[in-house]
Amino acid sequence: TVKVNGEYIKLTSIEFDILYLLASNTGRVFSSEEIFERVWNEDGYGSNKTVMVHISNLRDKLETGM
Repeated sequence: TVKVNGEYIKLTSIEFDILYLLASNTGRVFSSEEIFERVWNEDGYGSNKTVMVHISNLRDKLETGM
């Protein structure tokens, strides 16, 4: 769960881990493979669509809370 503009937004554990990774590394650019490897702790080969779906869901939730 994160708080955006005073509202609590429920995130999945994967969404939270992605958000934490990106927020903890402000200004750094990650490839989809890097995000997959760090969040799922697995080889990132072929993971682009999985990561993009989770990031899209995360964006939708955060934008709704704004």
